[in-house]
Amino acid sequence: MENFWTVAQQVLVLFLLIAVGYLCGKTGLLKGGAVTCLTDLVLYIATPCVIVQSFLRDYDPAMLRSLLFVFAAAVAIHAFAAGLAWLCLRGGAPDGRAVAR
Repeated sequence: MENFWTVAQQVLVLFLLIAVGYLCGKTGLLKGGAVTCLTDLVLYIATPCVIVQSFLRDYDPAMLRSLLFVFAAAVAIHAFAAGLAWLCLRGGAPDGRAVAR
């Protein structure tokens, strides 16, 4: 239940920030150039920082095993899909194969 309240608080903060941005745009407080500059700031600085911060965790062998298992499963699924595609597309006219690929 604690995780639910944490997410709910974060969603509330997000909506408040959206409301502030909307009001600043409607009142003319932020002009087009300022909006572009703020968008670039968030896109190129804030977002990468948040992504890196979200991956900072203590080492956990169980998490590493899970990561390796998921990686192996993804490789197996991709290999299966590639083999299935090869079986389905190996015959037929050359033009048709090029389009399907």
